[in-house]
Amino acid sequence: MNILSKKLFLVLTVCGLFFSCSSDDGPAADTPPGAVVNLEGIAQNEAVWLQWTNPTDTDLDKITISYNGVSTDIAKTAEAFKVEALTNKEEYTFEITVTDLAGNVSASTSVSATPDKYVALYDGIDVESGFYSKTESNGIIFDTTIDGANILKRVFLPASGNEYFWEGTLVKNNDATFTYELEYYGISNGVRDHVADLVQVTNAVFSFEYDDQMRFASNVNVYEKVEGDENFLEGTYSSFLNTTSEDNSSFDEMTSRTIEFTATNGVVLTVKGEETLSSWNNQDLLDEKYIFVKYNSKTYLIENPSEYLAKQ
Repeated sequence: MNILSKKLFLVLTVCGLFFSCSSDDGPAADTPPGAVVNLEGIAQNEAVWLQWTNPTDTDLDKITISYNGVSTDIAKTAEAFKVEALTNKEEYTFEITVTDLAGNVSASTSVSATPDKYVALYDGIDVESGFYSKTESNGIIFDTTIDGANILKRVFLPASGNEYFWEGTLVKNNDATFTYELEYYGISNGVRDHVADLVQVTNAVFSFEYDDQMRFASNVNVYEKVEGDENFLEGTYSSFLNTTSEDNSSFDEMTSRTIEFTATNGVVLTVKGEETLSSWNNQDLLDEKYIFVKYNSKTYLIENPSEYLAKQ
């Protein structure tokens, strides 16, 4: 082999080795990452909640959300984002792209949604065992303990120093309610008294997570939506309470309320019969002063959810 042939052979060999080795280094530097999938846009009050699944590429740099000429970059690991300060009843189209470390941009994925005066919706679950507590600003303490066998103990400690207890069980019914089988008594100066005849109460009982805490809902102020769109506050609600005493006599208490918007200022009125109980505005909706909890296919109105007993 002459010198020229040897040089040519060497060049070809080196080139062959280079391309052979580099062929397994992954995608070329100008290959864009995959697009996000499973994109959903959940309309809320003056907001849209976006959620999606990111591509499996390992060299992602950021996620970009664009709408109406506005673009927002968020962390590459994010798979949800709430777009706020939107105008109700106006449709928005959101596009999401992914950028990798080399600056390559994925194909866009889009979804449309129309915000409105939706009430924030949370999921309720069967009552979760544990210790729930709340201390009022006036020093009153409410405690509820539920163990794995649904043994219930509720404690009411007023500022007077007297103690009041409800002890018994929670029995789940087929209609998504629970029946309390309780004994109620008080303790005054260390002596047990005030034993009541009330032994059974049936109403809605469930747990729900709010503000990163599991909470306990169980009283006549939990209202089920019985008429109207389940996404909006307007409509008719009812609260059912069945009580059975020691002598097996029974009575039912049905409380209903109607919630409606006035024609001006978006004010919300809570009405019981002809009496206006309270009035709220749209900012209260945004602040989640009241929410919906979906439990066993029923929708319940929860007022001031942060005030419900929190699991400790």
